[in-house]
Amino acid sequence: MRLLAKIICLMLWAICVAEDCNELPPRRNTEILTGSWSDQTYPEGTQAIYKCRPGYRSLGNVIMVCRKGEWVALNPLRKCQKRPCGHPGDTPFGTFTLTGGNVFEYGVKAVYTCNEGNPKVFRKYQNHGGQKYGLRLEERET
Repeated sequence: MRLLAKIICLMLWAICVAEDCNELPPRRNTEILTGSWSDQTYPEGTQAIYKCRPGYRSLGNVIMVCRKGEWVALNPLRKCQKRPCGHPGDTPFGTFTLTGGNVFEYGVKAVYTCNEGNPKVFRKYQNHGGQKYGLRLEERET
């Protein structure tokens, strides 16, 4: 009988401690919340699963859980990060500089400039857009 009383007390304590989340799960610029979420109250233990936006990636799902009335990350180290791109390629008669960052990753632009005296004077832009570079050429006056 004492064991049953202890179990009932433990269950009542757990119910009293649990607190619902009154807001939608938070959203970061790099993530897309999966499923449909209406403006309502979410019970303790509800999980929100996120996908990464194009150009970003994570190792595994980003998950937030409702605990004690707040959304907390199930694994705080798991975040959507910019996708690496690799080297865009050299040009034999010119150089390139990076704009928008200093590593080859999503959103960084490689601006190619021909060396002086090269008969084909142009600027070549390569933007990494998720999976591959896009290319735009612009003629330049000498």
